[in-house]
Amino acid sequence: MSDKEKEILEFIAKNGKIKSEDCEKFLGISRVTANKYFKVLMNRKFIAKVGGGKYTYYTLKNEHK
Repeated sequence: MSDKEKEILEFIAKNGKIKSEDCEKFLGISRVTANKYFKVLMNRKFIAKVGGGKYTYYTLKNEHK
């Protein structure tokens, strides 16, 4: 797992959720790069996607029901 992926998981653990724009500001990366990290973390079953479009956010998998 990369350092950025760990930072994303830590952010979610602290704040309950993360949006692409949070990731852009927090990690200083582009929205496209943030979405790549989200996809990897979803494929590894660490996070879950909630909503769609500009209302999309991500939570830790065990917190999303």
